[in-house]
Amino acid sequence: MLLIIMLLVFTSNSSVASANEIQGTYQIDFVAINSPTGTPSLTETQARTWVSALDKVYRDITGGKITAEFRTLYPAVSTTDRISSPIGLKTKFPTAAVPKATTAVKSVLVGVISKDSSVGFAGIAVSGGDEILLNGTDGTDFVTASILIHEFGHILSLAHANSVYCPAGVEIINCELTEYGDSSDIMGKYIKSYTSFDARFNAISLVKLGALPSSATVIASNTAEVDLLPLYSTQTGYKLIYIPIYNKMGYAVEYRPATGIDASLAQTRIFTNSNTYYTNTPSHGLQVRFLGSQASPEQKFLPKTDVTSNTVFFNSSKTRQGFDAGESITLPDGSVVRFVSGSGDAAVKVRIERSADTFAPTIAIGELALEETARFPKLKLEYEKLFDDRIVTK
Repeated sequence: MLLIIMLLVFTSNSSVASANEIQGTYQIDFVAINSPTGTPSLTETQARTWVSALDKVYRDITGGKITAEFRTLYPAVSTTDRISSPIGLKTKFPTAAVPKATTAVKSVLVGVISKDSSVGFAGIAVSGGDEILLNGTDGTDFVTASILIHEFGHILSLAHANSVYCPAGVEIINCELTEYGDSSDIMGKYIKSYTSFDARFNAISLVKLGALPSSATVIASNTAEVDLLPLYSTQTGYKLIYIPIYNKMGYAVEYRPATGIDASLAQTRIFTNSNTYYTNTPSHGLQVRFLGSQASPEQKFLPKTDVTSNTVFFNSSKTRQGFDAGESITLPDGSVVRFVSGSGDAAVKVRIERSADTFAPTIAIGELALEETARFPKLKLEYEKLFDDRIVTK
């Protein structure tokens, strides 16, 4: 029996916290909300189970830097309004808005409504906020915990992990993007979490959580060959390669072998204890992501999509998000990522071949600064951040 995947949603605010600011302990509170859609079923045992899973995932991923603890299941509240957003839950239901302890980063209120099929989401949260709304609890504890883990990622300012397919020989504008499409990240479509209390994140998410030190990253500004360790290896070495486009990190490369907990990354079906299954897109091997930008001039060297969060590439046959030894991918800027050799849990050899700069400079940074900074003093600082000695225009 095929199971259907639920939609997870977040809304964004303008602030993005640094890794240090989000690390610490989070107190998780719950409240059942009786509304015109019905009366939800919610017990303290359920809530504690979900928070236990949430704590396990983030504690393991960050080495104990981010943890969660169940605090309270408040008495149910009632409203005549239809609830479809987490925004303002603490204001609307002040009895469920007890301030956090001084030792906690923040208290997060999880409101639970009776299943409402018309709203189109299983859970929703505000990026960087402190309120989550769960749309029913009619799934298994694995499924509900997975939704909570995902939504809590938004509380930590993580965005969705997406996928993109760029057919060979077509314009970049024709790339096909799928939101939530990254099957190796709980912020996308990591199916194993629907059958166990496990979850994984891609390298970019780990960086945002402060779980991947800068010493484990390398920037391939020029052609280079790198020994790349599996992302979740306990060894010390490089685990993430950045490929910059102009001054920004345009692409990222990581290695995710289908071993250990990540064995599920190679499966096309992930079975439950009742012998039903979820379909899964294989997402193991060397993974290449574009990090997104809407800014010019680097945008012309990135796939054109409406989503700017980290996005994993499919292989040329659109069957897998990842590459084996001997395979390569040519990026929209002309750079090539080659998986030279290796497999399994050891470091693999990756070659980054940067494309030659074929655009002649048309204006020098000094000339631009002299002309423009008298009127716009802040421009000089911005241009110095963007370029070493000159700006290229076309």
